[in-house]
Amino acid sequence: MDSGWIINYKDGTAVILSESKYKEYEKTVDKNTVACEEHWFDIKEAIRKHSWIEVNQ
Repeated sequence: MDSGWIINYKDGTAVILSESKYKEYEKTVDKNTVACEEHWFDIKEAIRKHSWIEVNQ
């Protein structure tokens, strides 16, 4: 089972990231634009429950 992240931005957009994409994101993100980050132990479950969010694996 692979884990992942849901990133919710202050502008109302969101993205689901794999662990490897999250590591890239951490290096470049402006934390002032992020409302919250949610860690999911099962990325497939996150995708299933949030099917409207873009996935970046």
